[in-house]
Amino acid sequence: MFGMLLEGCGKSILEVNLMKVNEKVERRTDLIYENVKALADKKKLSIAEVERRAGIGNGTIGKWQKATPNLKSLEAVAKVLGVSISRLMKGTK
Repeated sequence: MFGMLLEGCGKSILEVNLMKVNEKVERRTDLIYENVKALADKKKLSIAEVERRAGIGNGTIGKWQKATPNLKSLEAVAKVLGVSISRLMKGTK
């Protein structure tokens, strides 16, 4: 079943579904970065200062534009910015 190919596409249904999941994850990580940036700007903090206060490596938040952050880093950044992890991930309180 997983080997079924989509006509004219040459990709299996599994490959297409994995591509869709990857696209969603990429959009989500970019959203997290944008939310952190907006909240940091609102508090007049640079991304580097947020990273320093959160105790995470320099450049870590910038990598969130392309990669999924780990929970420990998200928790630390949320604490620095005074918001929930949910707020960082979804843009809601």
